[in-house]
Amino acid sequence: MEPGFNGLNDLVIIQTSQGLAKYLVELQQKVVNGGDGGSKPQRSVVIGFDGRYNSLRFAKISARAFIYCGYKVYLFSRVVPTPFVPFSVRHFSASAGVMVTASHNPKMYNGYKVYLDNGAQILSPHDRNIQAHILQNQAPWGDFMWDTDSLTYESSKQWLVDPVEEVMERYMSTLVGNATQAPLVAATDLHAVYTALHGVGHECLTEAFKRLGFRHYFPVLTQKDPDPEFPTVVFPNPEEGQGVLVCLF
Repeated sequence: MEPGFNGLNDLVIIQTSQGLAKYLVELQQKVVNGGDGGSKPQRSVVIGFDGRYNSLRFAKISARAFIYCGYKVYLFSRVVPTPFVPFSVRHFSASAGVMVTASHNPKMYNGYKVYLDNGAQILSPHDRNIQAHILQNQAPWGDFMWDTDSLTYESSKQWLVDPVEEVMERYMSTLVGNATQAPLVAATDLHAVYTALHGVGHECLTEAFKRLGFRHYFPVLTQKDPDPEFPTVVFPNPEEGQGVLVCLF
């Protein structure tokens, strides 16, 4: 996160969201033109964010662009794990999803993950097409694009919806419904330590353990809550191995 076009900042997020929104409008128009002349499908997108610096602001800026283009926006009111976004895209039959997260990168990073209506991350040629639309929409559409303070669920009832409770319940219900070995999970004496590494997975995973009856789990308390400083780990990526699992406290 830094000034200029080589980093993430408000302007780059505005440009990216404007280009993506315009591309989605174009995609949907092709579907309508190639359809049977029936009713026009509702436009909607899902937006989630993690606990990093600027994640909520970047998510709200993105919502501004989609609302301007006539999209209903399912914007989570609190941090959620990345899988909630593609899951919600399928659940709500949305046109696309955006997750503002840098995954396991160090604290100075953030990111912008895009999913299309199939719940999968974009592939070619969508990547090139989105890039082209970003270049065609570099100028902010108005001063409102910078204003995140006035974007609230109360002021945008028709366009902005908080899906967090519905998605949490449906996600967990689906998880339990697909757990063919649930009785073995509930009966096991296996003990496990879990750390969210200051990310956003603790609430979701512990709820999953609870519903599946898995009893012997032990969260690392100093790392269970989201913290954009990542104070006990320099590179919060479990794939980095032992160095990540040695806490800096």
